[in-house]
Amino acid sequence: KSMGSKWNIDLSTMPDKANDSRMPAFTVKKMLPEYVWDIVHLEGNPYTFVDVQTLLSGTTVGGHTLFDQQLVLNQRDALNLLLELITDNSIDVGKELACRLHAKVAAEEAPYRS
Repeated sequence: KSMGSKWNIDLSTMPDKANDSRMPAFTVKKMLPEYVWDIVHLEGNPYTFVDVQTLLSGTTVGGHTLFDQQLVLNQRDALNLLLELITDNSIDVGKELACRLHAKVAAEEAPYRS
């Protein structure tokens, strides 16, 4: 159930540079590796920032477990979903959004746990 909050950007109150509705999406795309690294680093994932950049560019990184790799990819997927919602200007903050994002973050986590 929605909490009744929607993300509506009033561009008229923003500085001229930020007056472009594409700016939030551009920022998320540009900062994606940093956002992903910040999140997985907080969770104790051993991937370095360069490792995250390499993995997100499509190249696997040796010396890491499949579980750690999947955590990075899951965070990317959740942020890409958020990016899609930003682009559509359709963020509806509520239980459904939280569950959708969590489903991305936790995808395929159980198979890697022993």
